[in-house]
Amino acid sequence: MLKDDMNRKIGVSGWQLIGAVIIFGVVIYELMIGQIVAKPQSNPITRVDQPVSFWVIVGIKVTVASTFAVIGITGLKKESK
Repeated sequence: MLKDDMNRKIGVSGWQLIGAVIIFGVVIYELMIGQIVAKPQSNPITRVDQPVSFWVIVGIKVTVASTFAVIGITGLKKESK
């Protein structure tokens, strides 16, 4: 690896992509935990479902992460030209 490659700084677009990956990771983790919490009990009548607010928060996080990813990818394309 060249010395210049090792000393290169991460631009704003790179940080946005890193942020998007982190947010998507958190959302996937929350969905996995949410699925465990929402799995049916022995009796279908006593099933515990996630509240609507849980899904609204997950939707907001996915929207923010997607926006960061699109902006980051667009910025990287502009930087590479």
